[in-house]
Amino acid sequence: MLIQERKINYETAKLARKCGFDEYCSHLWGVFDGYEGLHHYDNHNKSNPDIWFTAPTQSHLAKWLRDMHNLQVYAYSSTKNGNGEYRDYVAYINGIPPNDARDEQYQTYEDAMEFGLQKALEMLGK
Repeated sequence: MLIQERKINYETAKLARKCGFDEYCSHLWGVFDGYEGLHHYDNHNKSNPDIWFTAPTQSHLAKWLRDMHNLQVYAYSSTKNGNGEYRDYVAYINGIPPNDARDEQYQTYEDAMEFGLQKALEMLGK
C-alpha cells in the first residue's frame, strides 16, 4: 500500500500563512482555473495572491513549528480497542494536550495532528 502524507486543510493553511509560514510547497488551497479546493501548484505564500494558501504536508508544517517556534506538535494513543488496534488519538503541543480535559480525541492520527497543528498556530497568532 502506498502511503501519502496528508496535506493540511484549508483552515490550517490560512492560519499558517497568518503566522508567517512561507516555505516552498507543491500544493495550495484556493480558487484556481475555476475550481475551489486543493491544487497541485508550486508556490510560496509570499508570492501567492491573498486568496491562495500554501498547503504543506502535516509533517512539513510540524517541522516548521518545531524549528522556527520551538513548538513540538504530535499525536499519540495508548488506548487499544478489543482487537488490539490503537484508537482515540490525542494531540499534544510540547507534551501537553491543547485542552486539559482531553475531550478532543480523534479516531485517526491525521485528524489529531490537524487539530494540534491548528492549536499551535492559534497560540502563535495570539
